[in-house]
Amino acid sequence: MSKRRLLRMKKEYLLKKEQEYKEKELEIKKSKVIDCLDTTTKLSHDLRKEGKNVLEEIIYNQKVDDVEHRLPKILVTTSKDPSSKLIQFAKHLSLILSAQHQIRGGMSEEELSEMAHKNNYTCLILVYENKGVPSTLTLSAFPFGDTMRFKIHNFSQVNRLQNLGEKAYLVVDNLETEMGIKIKKQFSLFFPRCENAKRILTLANRDERIAFRHYLISKGKRTELSLDFGCDLQLFEVRKGTFDQEGDLEWVYRPYLKSGKSNKVLTNVKCEE
Repeated sequence: MSKRRLLRMKKEYLLKKEQEYKEKELEIKKSKVIDCLDTTTKLSHDLRKEGKNVLEEIIYNQKVDDVEHRLPKILVTTSKDPSSKLIQFAKHLSLILSAQHQIRGGMSEEELSEMAHKNNYTCLILVYENKGVPSTLTLSAFPFGDTMRFKIHNFSQVNRLQNLGEKAYLVVDNLETEMGIKIKKQFSLFFPRCENAKRILTLANRDERIAFRHYLISKGKRTELSLDFGCDLQLFEVRKGTFDQEGDLEWVYRPYLKSGKSNKVLTNVKCEE
């Protein structure tokens, strides 16, 4: 990919983020106007000049995000010189996500990113290891980001080589904060709503760790679930942009802070109290 094209893409990314900021402000104003309509209360002074325009936006200009309707095209790869256990982990994950598994070889991060752009992937997932054990998962949305990084804990899987089929039910529990909704939305893009699926993927927040479980459905005299793959994912960093860019830091886990609330990004602290 040429430098000129990269610069153009970065410019498009910045313009996109600026537009997203404006749209987010508009959504806040819409929410305030709708609340006033529902409760028959007066608009606040800061909204009175814009109230008519915001109301027209609510009535006539409801938009649907095109990104949500892109067919998922996911690439799963590893760090360089992976162990056989990490390769097995990556292959199994690619089967669960109906993704393509790529042997990385000596490819740099820039080369991986260029390949993802060139082949129109919607997400690139990299898995890393520590002493032969899967330790970190990076999930980067394409073409513009964001990028999330997770620690991998308590990993277990059943050896599997065959395709699992694209259809799967997605079950999400206790991811209702702003960051939790972002994670839920990303995985929802991987698994569009469907019927007659033969497997279930669950994401359940349990004290800031996401229980990532994949079950196979077997139907006989009674329906049974068998655990096919499982691990716990602990979010530790979120950045703007794709994984190869040094994007703005949106959130980072800081275990050395005395207050635990600042690290409660997936759990609604008010509900806990």
